[in-house]
Amino acid sequence: MILIPEKILQEGIEKVIRAYYLDYIGKVKDADLKDARDVTTGVTINVTQQGQITVDEIVEVTCPKDESDGLTGTYWLFDSVGKNYYVWYETDLAAIDPGVSGRKGIKVSVTTDATAVAVATATEAALTGLTNVTVGRAGAVLTLTLASPNTGLLTNTLIYDMFGDTQFDGYHYAKELIRILKNKFEGGKRRFKIYLGFNVNKQSFPCVNILIPNEEQDPKFLGNSGTFTEVPGDLWGEKRTHAYACVYDLLITSDSQNEVTVLYHFMKAAMLSAYEHFTEDGLERLFFSGRDITSDFELGPIDVYHKTVGVHFFYQNEVISIEKYPIITEVDAAGTPDPVPEDQSDFP
Repeated sequence: MILIPEKILQEGIEKVIRAYYLDYIGKVKDADLKDARDVTTGVTINVTQQGQITVDEIVEVTCPKDESDGLTGTYWLFDSVGKNYYVWYETDLAAIDPGVSGRKGIKVSVTTDATAVAVATATEAALTGLTNVTVGRAGAVLTLTLASPNTGLLTNTLIYDMFGDTQFDGYHYAKELIRILKNKFEGGKRRFKIYLGFNVNKQSFPCVNILIPNEEQDPKFLGNSGTFTEVPGDLWGEKRTHAYACVYDLLITSDSQNEVTVLYHFMKAAMLSAYEHFTEDGLERLFFSGRDITSDFELGPIDVYHKTVGVHFFYQNEVISIEKYPIITEVDAAGTPDPVPEDQSDFP
């Protein structure tokens, strides 16, 4: 069977890209926080800083005073990395734990008619020591700093291992790649696609076009392998081998220069990370090059950007010659055999 390099490249690249996306999903995305919220207590909750990929969430919680045991049995909610909580109160009047499903309860005990400052002080003591939660207090107002769901998680991903916190003009490469991959696999409007040949749809960005600029004119070797294989019809066919050293281009195209830049560096690094995968599929001695492409403005729009990753490799095809030879299935002997001498002494 012959190799189809562009098919191997397309399918292999899709698998590698998905592997980076699934690694991110498994370590980061499912840990997204929900804002803290009141349920029954009458606390006032204000999110002063929204949590993001590497940004902690900061929440101000203004505690109420208790009036005639009205606080007992009430609760409010907040999330942290790997843990969801409910904070519930009990005054001198005994209360039943609300037992909110899927959350860990934190009990705060206060006296009947406790002041707002007293309630805040007791709440601060109950929350202090929680993992990924920092608590501060000013009077009746608590400040909760909730560690970003991605702090300590994003840094463990393959994407972060590749780009780290690299930025250019405030443009964060890891965040941009995450956005591109989420659009691809979660149905975004700008779905990153891989095409065989040049994509003529100017509205489909970003994309990678797999092109074949050169399969070497002077092959490394060409000829008979010296081995034969059985083919239908009781025939033998000799195997013919042809080896190529070639370059395939991955033309990265987008109307966003930033997308082109991050995908250019991602494609080179991601394919290198899957070197053994491509080698096992028959693309050997893999290495990469790259260059900018400037299109003719008369033929293409000015606000479309290109970079090319050159994928250099060696591969070989083996086919059976159409010159086939019959298989010897039996031998017929004709004539009279020489008699065996009675005296065997002449034979060694």
